[in-house]
Amino acid sequence: MKYKANEVKAGLMIFVSLAVLLLFLIAIFGIDFGKKTNEYWIYLKYVGGISEGSLVKFMGMDVGQVAEITLPDGKENLVGVKLEINAKTPVKTDSKAFLTSIGLMTDQHIEINPGSPEASPLPSGSVIETKEALNFAQMTEALGDLNNQVQILMSQVNTIFNEKNRAHLASLVGNMDSLILGIHKPLISAISNLEKSSRQFAKISNDVQKLIDNNDVNFSEFLANLKTTTDATNELINEIRGTVKNLESLMTANHSNISETLENFQAASQNLEEFSRILKEQPWLLVRKSAPPEREF
Repeated sequence: MKYKANEVKAGLMIFVSLAVLLLFLIAIFGIDFGKKTNEYWIYLKYVGGISEGSLVKFMGMDVGQVAEITLPDGKENLVGVKLEINAKTPVKTDSKAFLTSIGLMTDQHIEINPGSPEASPLPSGSVIETKEALNFAQMTEALGDLNNQVQILMSQVNTIFNEKNRAHLASLVGNMDSLILGIHKPLISAISNLEKSSRQFAKISNDVQKLIDNNDVNFSEFLANLKTTTDATNELINEIRGTVKNLESLMTANHSNISETLENFQAASQNLEEFSRILKEQPWLLVRKSAPPEREF
């Protein structure tokens, strides 16, 4: 069968158009038939805005997509998300995945952080640790609760600051103004006196410093004399200590003689006391040997 030139040209145009369309679709959807991927699982409490085909980013770069989402099992209330990412992505054992978005008007995506440089690569099929990040809906809910609490607080504040309390507060402020005006002049006077005292104290300090400077030589001589006197006193104390030691040695050596002397002294004292008693009773013994005769009546 012979084909006409126009038919051949039309066929070539259709083939080229299909090839260009295919290349265009591959460029748009990023289809890479020779690209290898790794599969990982993550488990999150909330996956709002995530569906199959959602982007997976690594340090902000597109590295894959969400391949599957599973419902929570009966053990934990966590949604399983299967990720297919480029095998060249350096996911580490301490990398963490979280749900986020670039802006308020953009779609949610899964972000994976790089982890530490010294961590080992995470094998394909493993579970990536996750961290929960607040999304816009959760923040809106929290802001709604905060708004309710603020309204309750404002209601309580309005109840506290009613007309009676406002009048009392105004009176209190007026009394404070009067008190401030009353102590204004005494306060200024006290500050002025304090400034004068400070200047006088500075003057006294300068005078003391001048006195010290002028008598520095005398003070040095006084310290030298004091040191000499202290040294002489220390020598005297040492000599007294030596004398006391010698006296102790002498007392120890003559302990028996001293004891005998003390006993003799004690006996002499007793004899003297006896002699004094006899003299008091018989004073004539000083002039005669016998007692005088008794008088006759």
